[in-house]
Amino acid sequence: MGWRGKPVRLALSTLKFWVHRYETHDGMHLCLAQVVRKDVGQQRVFISRAWERAVPFDRSTREMIHNDLKIHVRALIKGGAQRKQGLILTAEKLKDMTAAYGFAMNNPATAAKVFAIPLDFWREEYRLKAAYRHTNDRKASEDDAPRVRRTVEGLAPMEVVVMDVHHINVLVRRDNGTIATPKLLAFHDLGTYRVFCEVVLFEDGGGVRNTDVITAFVNMCQNPSFGVPQLLYADNGSEYGFADYLSDALKLGSKVIAFGGEDDRNRIIRAKPYNAAAKHVEGWFRQMNQQYFRHING
Repeated sequence: MGWRGKPVRLALSTLKFWVHRYETHDGMHLCLAQVVRKDVGQQRVFISRAWERAVPFDRSTREMIHNDLKIHVRALIKGGAQRKQGLILTAEKLKDMTAAYGFAMNNPATAAKVFAIPLDFWREEYRLKAAYRHTNDRKASEDDAPRVRRTVEGLAPMEVVVMDVHHINVLVRRDNGTIATPKLLAFHDLGTYRVFCEVVLFEDGGGVRNTDVITAFVNMCQNPSFGVPQLLYADNGSEYGFADYLSDALKLGSKVIAFGGEDDRNRIIRAKPYNAAAKHVEGWFRQMNQQYFRHING
């Protein structure tokens, strides 16, 4: 039985060789292990075997061209080049670099085989495609980031409130005949999963302003079923600029405890850009869109 767990048929000469090696090493069983290659970790083939056989360069020159071509491939992948297009461009780059070092090939049929880029040469740098996505599709890149699972167990009502604005995809006709879409101003209580919300429909268009959010926030504080939150989680948009002036007001809903210095934290939490997964209210918006808003006439 081999070390892989499968039956292995051994020749008599192999067994004699193992016994001889075992006896000459004073019974050290590690002598029967497979001998490690001396060139482990070293680059044995630069770019491709066909290119190495064709060019008359020494090892240092081949290694230099190999490293420069790797930099070229990384730039293409980070720039969003597709695999087929990238292999063609890399082959042309290899042809130019080889000619710059003093070797040119005039036969087109032979040159196509010599300067062809192996697929593994491209795949080794394919991880850099994440850099292209991070630059051009930041949301998708942030969605794949590792998350920390948190729990709301033990949170008191109105201890942490998430504030956000949602644009309802329902067309509403104004009195003057123009079309508008309502804006939903939501305050999501993480302790109870209740949401205080107001719908705003602008008469002449435009976006949500500071005054609209302030009015909705004051109405929530005056509502006997909600009140003043202790911590307010908000985005970085201009319509939430007023939140920076609420630090003292939010202390009204806090417990009366002795001041020790450790609890004197900022009560306004600003969300990180493209981090919608951290805001519980986004999940509530999705449920409202799928279960309620889609059935509204308009």
